[in-house]
Parts: sequence; C-alpha cells; structure tokens
Amino acid sequence: MSELFEINSTKKKLVRATQPKPHPITVDKNSRFFIALCKDENSSHSFICLGVELSNEQGRFSNKILCGFGKVIKMNKPTESFIGKLQNIIFYLYSLFTTFPGYLHNEQIFTFDENWQQRKINDEIPASWKAVHMDLSYQAYSLSYQNYLQFLAYLQQKQPGLRAYIPDFNSENDNKITLKWNAISAFDTESKDINYNSIGKAEDYNKISINDSCRQSAIHLTRQACQSERVARKVSSFYWNNLSLKTWLFEGHLGDIYNKLLILPPRPEMYTCMTAKKLAVITKIYNRLEDMILIKENNEKEQATLKKFEVIRALYEKITKDEKQDLSSFFQEISACFNDHKEIIKKHRRYDFFGTETSTEKMFNELSIMALESNKPT
Repeated sequence: MSELFEINSTKKKLVRATQPKPHPITVDKNSRFFIALCKDENSSHSFICLGVELSNEQGRFSNKILCGFGKVIKMNKPTESFIGKLQNIIFYLYSLFTTFPGYLHNEQIFTFDENWQQRKINDEIPASWKAVHMDLSYQAYSLSYQNYLQFLAYLQQKQPGLRAYIPDFNSENDNKITLKWNAISAFDTESKDINYNSIGKAEDYNKISINDSCRQSAIHLTRQACQSERVARKVSSFYWNNLSLKTWLFEGHLGDIYNKLLILPPRPEMYTCMTAKKLAVITKIYNRLEDMILIKENNEKEQATLKKFEVIRALYEKITKDEKQDLSSFFQEISACFNDHKEIIKKHRRYDFFGTETSTEKMFNELSIMALESNKPT
C-alpha cells in the first residue's frame, strides 16, 4: 500500500538519496505530455508520474519525468530486520479494519546504488545500468501542455509543498518554454488564468486504508489530470495487482528509446464537437487501443503489438485533429491507413494456419461497413 513499508529486492538493492536540484529543461508545448499510473514491482505501492516525450537529434524519443506523486502513510518506516518484517505483516492485517493518516508526497524519481557514480566515471554505463533501475508496471495516458498546467493548479490547492517542473513564463518563445524544478506553491496560475475542474467525488489524500489506498488515489489523480472519469476504467483498484504493461525508471526517465511507453490518446468523450457517427467510429478505435495494452506478450510478439498500437494511435490522432472534418474525408483517412499498413494490421502474434482475421483487421472491416452505411440516404 505504501512504500513506507516497501522491502527492497535482495537482487537490486536501491539507495534512495537526496539528489541535486534537477536542471531546467526546454520543451515544445505541442509535445506529447503524459501521465503514467505506476506500481513498483518490488512492493505494493502505486503512484503517478507525469512527463513529456523529448526527441533527440536522431529523432528518437525519451520519456522525461516532470514529477511523481503518491499517497503514503504518516508513520516511521520499519527496518528490514525480522522485527521490521513482522511489523510489516501486522500492518497489512491491521489495515483491513482501520484507517491511517496519509498524505501525498514526492516520489523519488532518481534511483542509485552505492557505486553508481564510480561506475559512471569508469564509463561502465550503459553496460551495467540495468542493475540500478526500478522495475515498474504501468498504464499511460496522453495529456496536453494545458492539461499539465491545470493539474499543477489542482495540486497547488491540495498540497502546495509538493515539487515539480513548473513553467517559467518569462522564458516563453513561440511554442517553446523552459520548465524549472520548484515547489508547486511557486506556480503562477493568475498571470495565465489557469483553472481546473474537479473530476469525480472530492478525494481525501489525508487518509489511507484498504478501501482508500495509494492505488485508488493514483487512479483519481490520473482521472483529474486527464479530465475524464472514464480514464483507467480497466485498471484494478486493488493495490497489490500489477498493471498491464512493464517498464523501468532510471535517472528521471521511464523506459528508453528501445522501450517505448504505450500511451493512450485522449478518450473519445473529450471531442465534444464530433458528430454521433464519427464519435461511434473513434470510440471503436479507442476501445481497440485499450484492449491492445492489456495484451501481455514478450520479445517479438510484444514488438508486433507495439507497431500495431502505434499505427492505430496515429490514425486516431489524425482523424480527431479536425473535429469538423467532413465524413467522406474522415472515412478516406481510415481506408488509407488500412491500405498503407496492411502487413502490420494483418500480422498475428501467434502462428495462424487458417488465415483468420486479426482483431485489428476485424475492426477495420467493421469500420468499412460503417462507412458504407453512412453513405446511405436517410
């Protein structure tokens, strides 16, 4: 439930140290921001990370974390001795029947071991970097730059002592802006008239129990950031359950250029100007994306799913970019996507001897029928 009761893996002992103040970063406001609902694989603790996709000169993306928050218990952490482990067991049993005081805290988004600095000096990274990363399961959702600002404004009202990368509005240059690590209380919401809408019932971050755990608060924070109560609807509210996808945290990044995050786009109900017919189409596509991230495969099978996911997400983002696009052009975009990526769409994750349709191919065939029906006179 809380990393205050986390027992580190004997294979990957991590030392969470106080780090120097992170350097400012400059981002494009049109970049893909995201929120990842995460669970530490070595504990039962769930939390959120907000970040942004940054591209390098080679056009490869990295997922830079801008802040991370989780709900924990106001209580001293037990030691890893026999007595400490016994305290841990007693706590879990006791948590079934009572509520503890809790609060939101900044997650440690940098992890090191005792010899990390020396190994870096000896240029042993990246050969040995996997020995010091934190394994996570996750689900991630797209945000806009404006969503990020609104979420900071929300947290400023809830717990202003938290820290995050906040915008330096004096540095704005066209679509570029510099973000600096600072207390959220320093975030200037008034000059830009930044407001937020509370989503769902009011959340109490000052208590924690079996029915109001770190996982449930992480889900609520994710919905608040995405401005939708339907986000994370397939995520288990039980904090000991892993999430569907796996990645790692290392030096303030999630994954790397070879371990891309599968980030879901904004939900269909966010497109309020869509006609009913177009909304039905994008809902079908979004549901397919949601189902794809629940597929747990490895290696080559996982890569096939990743390629398919990126093709379908790109289509979704393209046809939702202009909500007032005419219906004929809308369906032409879908048809062109199928023709351009037919090989990826028809690729099975497992051997197929009978020429059956993939689930994604079946979706495109259903969309073709919807296109034909839309042309019928009413």
